[in-house]
Amino acid sequence: MFQVPLPDFAKLRHFYPGYAHHGGRYHNHHILEMIGISSDDASLLLHDTSALRLSFALNRIGGRHSLGRQLIRLSKFGHDSVSGKDGLEYLFHPIAYGPYFADKYGYPSVSKLHEQDPISTKKNFWGRQGILRVITYTHKKNLPKGHVALWDCNHFHESKDWIAGNSLITVEFWESP
Repeated sequence: MFQVPLPDFAKLRHFYPGYAHHGGRYHNHHILEMIGISSDDASLLLHDTSALRLSFALNRIGGRHSLGRQLIRLSKFGHDSVSGKDGLEYLFHPIAYGPYFADKYGYPSVSKLHEQDPISTKKNFWGRQGILRVITYTHKKNLPKGHVALWDCNHFHESKDWIAGNSLITVEFWESP
């Protein structure tokens, strides 16, 4: 498959519907309303809306960055996206962004694992802009949870710090021009 460059970070930042509690304007229910997710589909959603927020930004940038109109099937769940009122797909499984981005944009430029030191992990990305996919593992049953967010030089853009406060994580970074 032909791979394309990630969109310019300025475009990602412009269209990203940031978290209200982290400098943005949108609560989770706003995201669901903006996309047009039905109450039936809302029950599929996991513990956060990070994947939907990034999907929203990519679909608004459009063109080759849009997620398109075909159901996305990347994980063991059978489907990883829902259709919005605009007919476009929106990934709701953050873990699915790894294979989706690898297919579309290439492998991440940095992938790190840390056990105890979140500051050291974040230093790997200082001065850079792009998209981070963070996989945390729960202490109960050691199940992975995923989050995707914009990284803006030395902090998450209008998002929770998904790295701090987790004892074992994998971080993948796709750098944006």
